[in-house]
Amino acid sequence: MNAADDAVPPLPGAAVEIARVVRAFPTLLRIGVAEVVAYRAEFLVWILTTNMPLVMLALWHAVTNENLFTTTDYAGFKREFRELFGFEVPGIDYAQPVDIDVPLNAA
Repeated sequence: MNAADDAVPPLPGAAVEIARVVRAFPTLLRIGVAEVVAYRAEFLVWILTTNMPLVMLALWHAVTNENLFTTTDYAGFKREFRELFGFEVPGIDYAQPVDIDVPLNAA
């Protein structure tokens, strides 16, 4: 027996096509799953960008002058806002005199 006798006989046309589809199936499945995940992520982003302003509107609509300090963290907001602009930073004595006429190239 030689190697030519062990060779697989050629498949008919339909069988060749089925074999090609079977080989391509894992790739098609990966692409399909990736598209589904991308679509769902896009849909989630759309939901959040559409609904988040409405949620924030409802939350802020519930805040009044009377319940501002109990509904929100006003003290924390004020502290962080002032720290952002260099005020009320722990460890800094704001009563100390400051020399504001310092040349830029001073090291």
